[in-house]
Amino acid sequence: MNQNAKRSYTTRLMACLKDYQEQSSPFEPDKRRTDLLLYGDNDASVLDLDKYEILRRQLLEKEGWGEKFTEENIDEALKRLFRRSKQEGNDRKALAYFTELVDEVENYAQEHIVYLPVSGIQMQIDRLPIGNITLIQITDEFYESLAKKIEATLTQPERTQEQIQPIVQHRLKDFKEGVCAEYCCIAEPDRADERAEEECQRIFDLFRYSIHMMGQDHYRVAVGRLGEVNRFVRSTPVISSDGQSFVISSRTIGPLAFFRIAPDTIESMKQLGVFGVAELLKQKIDERSFGEILLRGIRWFSNAQIQVVKENQYLNLTTCLETFLTPGDPNEKISNTIAEGVAFVLSNEQEKRKQLKKKVKDLYNKRSKVSHGGHSAVLDSDLKVLRTITGDFLSQMIQRIDEFQTRNDLEEWIEDQKFG
Repeated sequence: MNQNAKRSYTTRLMACLKDYQEQSSPFEPDKRRTDLLLYGDNDASVLDLDKYEILRRQLLEKEGWGEKFTEENIDEALKRLFRRSKQEGNDRKALAYFTELVDEVENYAQEHIVYLPVSGIQMQIDRLPIGNITLIQITDEFYESLAKKIEATLTQPERTQEQIQPIVQHRLKDFKEGVCAEYCCIAEPDRADERAEEECQRIFDLFRYSIHMMGQDHYRVAVGRLGEVNRFVRSTPVISSDGQSFVISSRTIGPLAFFRIAPDTIESMKQLGVFGVAELLKQKIDERSFGEILLRGIRWFSNAQIQVVKENQYLNLTTCLETFLTPGDPNEKISNTIAEGVAFVLSNEQEKRKQLKKKVKDLYNKRSKVSHGGHSAVLDSDLKVLRTITGDFLSQMIQRIDEFQTRNDLEEWIEDQKFG
């Protein structure tokens, strides 16, 4: 950050502070507290939260501070800066304090390796690099290697090996077997953990898309962080009102099978374009680019796969289509635009396009009933058709990833099909 930018940020930060004055209770009706008390040694100041939030967001996003540090860490560092400046009685040293903070953030260079245990995956290979993570089959050798690394950090004169080993075994209780994800980044430990979580979730999105496209929906295959995927049998007693019959209705809740990662699975995922999409995760891409829109659409499709309530599944699937096909013209009817877009993308035949348009329009109109209340029950048959259509649409978008640069390119392509 150059000196002019430092001065600008310092001036704006200090402008967020004002002297404390007794105010009316923030609990009065229609009163919203937009400031925060900062207590010093002998007095208190008021921090204007509206101004402060804008500045903090700029530092985290525009200046990239959020890459290395959590929002909480930056928040606490800025509040320490305010307190130090107030203790001086004026703002003369604020620029020096802010410069110290900038140097600390920009010069931070410690790399951390994060290991996240995952559920629902069965590895038949040792390692799978995908996106920014590597999935690893946990073996005895891997466990011992990880344990030794941790033991080395805990070694101190006052602790013996016998004292350290139980601590390590407790900390690594989730790494006895199964699969974990490895992620490396330059960030303080808490932020490294957050980023690892974010990157894992993006890979889970791709896996959930793959699960559907490979026809494994009926096995209810589910992937996620350890503890997110659970399987159990639920028993429900059903008794006739006349007391003459009794039945126990049993149902397995959760996945019936693992997501198996093996050479044939990897080949299928390559054909689906999953690894091509995963390469996008390694790049910094513009939020308006087609690649970013594609990742967003896959996220909505993934969210639909993990919803328990059918109405929520339905809404997530329609939102996936909206991500690509929401009309730019506010006067256009959204159901018509989405139905036409899906029809032109999924078929080249006029009659099939008409049928698809009618079907998608009908499905989307039911979405309005779901989101606005009333009779919102979703039929399994409608949900299945919508999931199939949305999955097929995503497949086409993945195949055309090099053809479209922005969503406008997709809109123009659809327009050309209408008049071609």
